[in-house]
Amino acid sequence: MSVRFRRYELRTTDVDGARAFYDAVLGRTDLAISPLPDSARARGAPAHWLGSLGPVDVAAESARWIAAGATRLGPPGSPVLRDATGAAVSLTAEAGAADAGVALHVLNTRDVARAQQEYVERFGWSPAAPLVLPAPYGALPAFSFVSGEPAKVAIADVSARHEVHVHWLHFFGTSSLDAALEAVQRNGGEVFGVVARPDGRRGAMCHDPQGAAFGWME
Repeated sequence: MSVRFRRYELRTTDVDGARAFYDAVLGRTDLAISPLPDSARARGAPAHWLGSLGPVDVAAESARWIAAGATRLGPPGSPVLRDATGAAVSLTAEAGAADAGVALHVLNTRDVARAQQEYVERFGWSPAAPLVLPAPYGALPAFSFVSGEPAKVAIADVSARHEVHVHWLHFFGTSSLDAALEAVQRNGGEVFGVVARPDGRRGAMCHDPQGAAFGWME
């Protein structure tokens, strides 16, 4: 069974406020939303979406990641890791996929080659046609979880964009980007520009009112 993102959890500074926001902009109340852990706050971590990759043997896979340079986040046995490039991710033994409406996962990293070793080579993801975006993004290496499936992952080199921290950015799918972005702004979120692909599909990066980054993909 292929290793892919199986579930998503929003860790936030205001659970009730976040629930109201995503209910308004996504039209759903079934998302996993929890308080940002005290240990994460102490590290200066902002509110964020955390994706879980699986199915894996969590203990064994965690040990392999840590041996390769990852850091465990949380108490002993925690499945949450900071990978060797600095991005937070979680591991899970679960095989079922959560229907969170995520259409694309973009890893913003300062070490593309290391990131490909961490994820693509380790989990056997299949190369796909690059995700071509306008400057300053360029053509991003893209991958499908299984050969023949649509590309669901892209890796962005942010080594020259110091304002962008290393992280996984999860893009929700929408049939109308304009309506989605209007809903974000109307409910207290922020929009950080719209990018258009050569095929006409558009996407945008956003922050929710608590500062958690997410994206929209049309």
